[in-house]
Amino acid sequence: MRILKIVLWIAVIFLLETVFTRIIGIRGILPDLLLAFTVAFALRERSLAAVVYIMLICGVLSGSMLGRSFPACVLAAACAGLAARSLRSSIKFVPVWLKNAVLMLFTSFLLSSAEYLFAYGTITPGGLFFSILPFTAYTTAASCAVYPLVKRVFFKETEISKLLMI
Repeated sequence: MRILKIVLWIAVIFLLETVFTRIIGIRGILPDLLLAFTVAFALRERSLAAVVYIMLICGVLSGSMLGRSFPACVLAAACAGLAARSLRSSIKFVPVWLKNAVLMLFTSFLLSSAEYLFAYGTITPGGLFFSILPFTAYTTAASCAVYPLVKRVFFKETEISKLLMI
């Protein structure tokens, strides 16, 4: 049942990124939801084998989209997943949602910079301000929305604010 859930989620995210681009795109910038799903899943999953399969599938699907750099997407998904997996246990006193956001910020910046560099050969100030930084901000914001959904759907975790507990 869990594998079916994962396959359905990846299929829905892939459809959102490919078919419904006009709905989720802002001024032509689309977030990389598959990368956000990879990081959110890697931060919570205990099995390394499951994380590796998710990284591979999401990286290949993300790289297969038109206009994306296949090696950069696969490498970004692999590096982000492994970094999330190692950050999960190495830094103890930082909330996981903050680890998710910071990791997605760095990963999406590096991915968008690599894709822009592959496409144009050099990074210009216009490309930085109108392509790289908006992609980074939008992907980081999308990852902050994807993480609680993944946490609740796949791992049945619900957090109650400590302020509300009496």
